[in-house]
Amino acid sequence: MARYLRTLTEVISGREMAEDLEGYGSTEIELGYIRGLLLPVAAPMGFTLEVDTREDIDWLVDTIGAQLGI
Repeated sequence: MARYLRTLTEVISGREMAEDLEGYGSTEIELGYIRGLLLPVAAPMGFTLEVDTREDIDWLVDTIGAQLGI
């Protein structure tokens, strides 16, 4: 999958990527979005969440999905 995404990105942009995607993890980026966008909205509604790991993110997504019926 990572190889496919790299090739797709390079073809679309017309440029080679500077480094390989192998071993790339999006956890820190996702945590940043959750902390910056979701938690400030959830806190005033009475929801306190600690999201620090990939497992926390997965739990949060599953929980929100279940609440929304998706």
